[in-house]
Amino acid sequence: IEDNFKARVNAVKALDAEERRAKKAAKEELTAMESAARERLATEGREAFMATKREEVIEDIKASKEYSVEFIESLNDEDIIDLDDDTKAEYEALPTAESFNKAEVNAVV
Repeated sequence: IEDNFKARVNAVKALDAEERRAKKAAKEELTAMESAARERLATEGREAFMATKREEVIEDIKASKEYSVEFIESLNDEDIIDLDDDTKAEYEALPTAESFNKAEVNAVV
């Protein structure tokens, strides 16, 4: 009887340990998914900002006829950001991965 009791106790302990491992793995997976979602939100925000700014800059430069079409199309993101202080300030004010709240992240996850 005592052996049977010890076997049951050991089985319960093993089950508890397995449950803790499963909870830990699920928590780590959720954390990884949330981190990826935060990065995706930040990246999408930067890409949308750059697309909008690129269009604005292209329209402004084309209107002024100051530069060639080839030059305009060769501008990379850093060139556009560095064009003026307002654009640089707007870019730096974009949300970072850490700045998104739980609700925004959960909407993506």
